[in-house]
Amino acid sequence: MRSSLRKVENLVIGDDGKTALVLLLRTYANSRQVYTCRIQIPKSPISKNRIIIQVSLGTNEYEKAKNDAYKIYKNYVDKYSYETISKKWTVTQAIDAYLDFYKENVKNKVNGYSSSILKNHQRVTNVYWREYIGTKNLDDVSYEDFEGYEAFRRSFAKNTNRIRNQWRQSYKSTVSSTTLKYEINFFKQFLRWCSDQNLYNGLAFTWRYRAANPTYNRREAFSLKQYKALVRYMRTEKFFNKGKHVAEGGRPDKRVSRHRQMLRAYIIFMANTGLRVGEARHLKWRDVTCSRNILGSPVCVASIDRALLQTAHGDARSLKVIGRFSAWLAVCRWKDYLLSIGEDANDEGFIFCHENGNVLRDFRAGFDAVISEAGVGRDRAGNKFVIYSLRHTYLSFRLIYAKKLSMLSRAELGDAFAQHDLAVMYEEGKGVAQDYEEAVKWYGLAAKQGHALSQNALGLMYDVGAGVTQDYKEAVKWYRLAAEQQNANAQYNIGLMYENGLGVAQDYEEAVKWYRLAAEQGNEKAQANLGGMYGNGNGVIQNDVMAYKWFSLAALNGNPNGTKNRDIISRRMTVENITKAEELAKKFVEKCFMQTR
Repeated sequence: MRSSLRKVENLVIGDDGKTALVLLLRTYANSRQVYTCRIQIPKSPISKNRIIIQVSLGTNEYEKAKNDAYKIYKNYVDKYSYETISKKWTVTQAIDAYLDFYKENVKNKVNGYSSSILKNHQRVTNVYWREYIGTKNLDDVSYEDFEGYEAFRRSFAKNTNRIRNQWRQSYKSTVSSTTLKYEINFFKQFLRWCSDQNLYNGLAFTWRYRAANPTYNRREAFSLKQYKALVRYMRTEKFFNKGKHVAEGGRPDKRVSRHRQMLRAYIIFMANTGLRVGEARHLKWRDVTCSRNILGSPVCVASIDRALLQTAHGDARSLKVIGRFSAWLAVCRWKDYLLSIGEDANDEGFIFCHENGNVLRDFRAGFDAVISEAGVGRDRAGNKFVIYSLRHTYLSFRLIYAKKLSMLSRAELGDAFAQHDLAVMYEEGKGVAQDYEEAVKWYGLAAKQGHALSQNALGLMYDVGAGVTQDYKEAVKWYRLAAEQQNANAQYNIGLMYENGLGVAQDYEEAVKWYRLAAEQGNEKAQANLGGMYGNGNGVIQNDVMAYKWFSLAALNGNPNGTKNRDIISRRMTVENITKAEELAKKFVEKCFMQTR
């Protein structure tokens, strides 16, 4: 949920004359207000800059918030006192501090921090890396530690007898290269945070993992034979006769029958629309309709509300997704069943929900049970199918059996959104063999119809020479078309071309123009580059205040260059100018917030 932050008062002024404790009031879009305090600890031998910590106080009562803020301030001052922070931190101490920091940001719903990533850090960083080098001084972490992690992790998996959950399932005794890369990246993220806090002075987070024998764990699609077997099984009485009452010779429990009916509808619907799990989760009955394509064939149309998605997949995702008629029949059968047992299935109700109408968030357990019962639980490589395999099944059938399914192929019928999605699949190798030339073909077809994302993507293919001969002039052509449609990434890309003189004559003023347009839309790379133009006086009059403003905004959006350059330029600025720049950045953020309300 979006929110705005307003300063209430300064509670403590430090010995250096700077504000040490500030009381803030956060107002959310639904008018809910919660007090927050910002604590600034003076710089020390290890923390070259002041440590800034923001903590939610969890109340809208002024006096209580004020008293709690003083208590929290005292705890942090003791924790980061000169005597404490001047000692070298161990990896364990830094992990504890990082997890506290991350938890607080998740709690406050800070953009860029998610509970799922926090859980992964708790599982990976807090377990494996703590065990591996937890007692080591943080500043001593080096490339050698990363190089030795694979041997440690494989040994740990093989020799550690730990129980994973209440069903007493043990951890895997082997580790794939994909998992290792994933775990190493989490620790690199942690180290970058330590570097930003000036707790770590090394560069080990630049190390890159290269597997000697890489393994790939892509989500395979069901083969046609497997999918038919699955559907046949879901039509049998055996599929519905589940539960403890059946085992005792009775009839299935009503809740079990209901869940199985919904599970069948869900599997068929997902396999015939290609929707992602998150996209289908909040579908309502009014969102799924039946229509006919231009050839007169019946199709299922699903309207997706992007505002309800937990993760963003970009504008390439059409608001309306066209699926096979089988998907429509599946939800109709499910609706008929609900009406037969006396449940309401009105237009505003969720399709896949509990009896009380609340969204059912997870089908994994039921899905795993069904594919196992049907004898199609694993792919040709022996890997377990997951729900996402249903999406890949739909995409694969659309491509592998293109001639048979040509009537349903929106891409072949000229749908620019479908053409873009297909190009992305070929570019990234998702569901099909990676093929840059095919990606260029489909990007080109969509781009010629004015699809901004495809225009930018096509420009990038020409820019780097993927699937086509490298041609900077052609890249600029497509970047410009997308940029003129207000595509921020394209505006940033054409700014780069002008700054570096690629495909066009070098023109710093033109570069600044396009960087500014992208930066004002929130593109963090453009914000960082625009800061650089102001800092160096390229295309604009040199202005450290404006440079600091744009570097700060880039840093706020998670751009490492923004953070680095903001700190560098601050060394030549007065306190007054830094304050002025921070005010400008704050006004920009508030303006953006008001525009999105």
